[in-house]
Amino acid sequence: MSNLIIPIQVDYGAEEYIWYSSFTNITDLIEWWENVPSIDILNYDPHQLINDGTVRFIPANSEIDFGVHYSSEKGPRIMMDNDYSSYLYYAGKQYQHKGHKTYINEPIKPI
Repeated sequence: MSNLIIPIQVDYGAEEYIWYSSFTNITDLIEWWENVPSIDILNYDPHQLINDGTVRFIPANSEIDFGVHYSSEKGPRIMMDNDYSSYLYYAGKQYQHKGHKTYINEPIKPI
């Protein structure tokens, strides 16, 4: 079985990378992601999370050929920003990391 190739967007596409991961199945990737304690690209290097495999920067306006065995629409992809908005996406579902936080809506006070 071949290793998973995972597109990564940082800060909603401000930077993009390709991760040639050490994972050979999606279950292990999802389990790893769900155990990431925190993501905050403003306070530390997001590449510290990617400690296995190879990460390559994609220059702006570049085309990447993943090969015939990979579809970026069906394959996993990651968006890294902070604990509120980072996610792993696979097969129509968003997976949250362990440190995921949700915004609390404050009630609107009547005037």
